[in-house]
Amino acid sequence: MKIDTLLINPPFHRFFGSEQDYIPIGLSYLASTVDNCWIYNAEVGDNVSNISYNDRINGQESYIKGLYDDKHFIWKEIRELLLKYAPKVVGITVPTVKFKSAIKVAEIVKEILPDTFVIVGGPHATLCPRDFIDYKCIDIIIKGEGEEIFPKIVTDILKGNKKEDFNRIYDYNKFVSVDINNLKLPNKVNLLNKYSAKGYGHIVTARGCPFSCLYCSSNALLGSKVRYRKVTDIINEIEYLIKEYNVQDYVIWDETFTADRKRIIEFCEKVKPLNITWRCDTRINLIDDELLFIMKDSGLNHISVGIESGNDITLQFINKKITRKIIEKYAKILNNSGIFWKAYIMIGFPNETEEMINDTLNLIYDIKPSRVTLSIFTPYPGTPLYKYCIDNKIIKVNHDYSMFSHQSKFNHFCPNINKERFQEIVKEFSEKVDNYNNSNGGYEKWIK
Repeated sequence: MKIDTLLINPPFHRFFGSEQDYIPIGLSYLASTVDNCWIYNAEVGDNVSNISYNDRINGQESYIKGLYDDKHFIWKEIRELLLKYAPKVVGITVPTVKFKSAIKVAEIVKEILPDTFVIVGGPHATLCPRDFIDYKCIDIIIKGEGEEIFPKIVTDILKGNKKEDFNRIYDYNKFVSVDINNLKLPNKVNLLNKYSAKGYGHIVTARGCPFSCLYCSSNALLGSKVRYRKVTDIINEIEYLIKEYNVQDYVIWDETFTADRKRIIEFCEKVKPLNITWRCDTRINLIDDELLFIMKDSGLNHISVGIESGNDITLQFINKKITRKIIEKYAKILNNSGIFWKAYIMIGFPNETEEMINDTLNLIYDIKPSRVTLSIFTPYPGTPLYKYCIDNKIIKVNHDYSMFSHQSKFNHFCPNINKERFQEIVKEFSEKVDNYNNSNGGYEKWIK
């Protein structure tokens, strides 16, 4: 089988043993826009697994080593795949931490298939398109949502247009131009990887976030005005996934699922007869007893909420628009609901002291979530705190993206704590989070 267009999710987590058993949603939407387009997810292998936060934090080192090891089995796998399918177009999605991984994939493409067009898109291409300009292995850069411009480019390539006929950068960062209700359902058929039934059950019901947390790039990527899909279309997608793949459990990837209460109630009324289970993310202060009851009654069995800090000064610094008292109030509501819930926690903000970080640790024990997800603050491009860190010389303008992710041992962006001590704090904190999660049933309980 020959493939016209191959979309690639480059490797990162897999270098340190944490594979991802779910379809890349952004790529699956793109794949629905052109014919003979397939998806290869380099984050999936033969041993899907989850690892501790302590291992994740140390995993960044394995990723960096893997980037420069030409003989690594992942790069060998990609070479063999390209030789087998010989695509005419390769599209690569590029989150910031995967910048160098994406470049490596592009270099391999040009090494094996020099006439193949290489197109990059995704978060880093949208936020920092000029970072790709000097790489000859990259032919086209798409800034913004690609569902409208990508098929036009691919069509022209397959017609035989030459590289000089195309722009280097296509600026499609126009949120209002993409009506997500006019998009086709994501293509979950043309896949070169195997997934479990749960791996198919990842869906998006809206794009954008109405809030402006300073560590988050959502507004820069998708806009602050939320674009909602019609509830009937969401239900149709779920019914299709039940019929085709027997998916009984769903993950909703919206930034703030409960932002529109009326819409959520409509969704719950229509999804309840399908007898599925589902999970979502939201803000902790956008739930209440009645809404949680309705959601649980319709199949909600897990909910994740962004808390980030247990210190009021830090919560104000990151523009979270909640306080510790508010967190404690709504945590009680969640605990009384009987729903398994997860708290997103982040440490290492630029304003923080060790005492402030301790407030966050103490908050975990006070509010008693079912599970904790730990992140280390990372100033990602497109976020207000990225500019803050540049302006305050906390990071250099041309720093190495491969060093830093929200679970990297190399992160240190809090000047009030020296680097050596901060690394000790991260190690201690991650071990305590792992112990806390294990005491609540561990990862296995979370995925059930």
